Amino acid sequence: PTMQQNLNHIYPQMFYMDGGTENTPRPCIYSIPTAYSLPPPIVRRKKKTRDCSPVFNTSVFILVLLALAGVGVGIFFILKLQWELNQLKEVVPTATLMPAVEKHIGLPSVSEQKKEPKKAAHLTGYAGKNVNTGSKTLMWEHVFGLAFTSGIEYKGGGLFINETGLYFIYSKVYFRAQDCKGGHLSLSHIVFKRTPRYSRDITLMETKKLNFCSNTGMWTRSTYLGGIFNLTRMDSVYVNVSDLSLVSSDETKTFFGLYKI
Repeated sequence: PTMQQNLNHIYPQMFYMDGGTENTPRPCIYSIPTAYSLPPPIVRRKKKTRDCSPVFNTSVFILVLLALAGVGVGIFFILKLQWELNQLKEVVPTATLMPAVEKHIGLPSVSEQKKEPKKAAHLTGYAGKNVNTGSKTLMWEHVFGLAFTSGIEYKGGGLFINETGLYFIYSKVYFRAQDCKGGHLSLSHIVFKRTPRYSRDITLMETKKLNFCSNTGMWTRSTYLGGIFNLTRMDSVYVNVSDLSLVSSDETKTFFGLYKI
């Protein structure tokens, strides 16, 4: 008889053969296991490893080198420009760079100031030149002491204008004497100009003092005149006084001058 196979479990099949007699031995026949009868093999999956290829590494290295080279070139050019600027500052004088800045902010350039000196003059009294002149026009010291002329010519007691424009003219005269000659005499101080366009002198400023002497002792008086006038080229300005002998020669008390505005 054949044994029935259990379907729930897989076992090797065994068969018994009946030879027809009871005494004949019955060989036991085993079936060879097949692939289907064995459990499926366990397949182990290999872990994926990150493999950085040499080409990738080389590309990254080249990109890093290019970035560093770019930074280096930029620093080199910046340093070179700074060096050239420093060399330019040493070669080019400051005077050549200032006019552009001064023009931008509205200041007069240094070159213009050097080419055109300020029109001005300051004269001081000198009594020795006023004695026995037969005139009431004061003569002045124009070189020594506090006196000077710049762009203005002094000649014969007058200041000659060589450029038309507005000028501030001033004059101070210090009168003094040891005694009083008369209480009713007057002191006069006049600033006038002469011009080729007119035959007569033109008074610009004038002052007079009356009763300047009230006693028999020493006395002093001072007068001052100042104003702005439009003077033309070739005009000349002078100072007249009532008595030249009464004028002090002190350069800090008697003076005459002008300057162009």
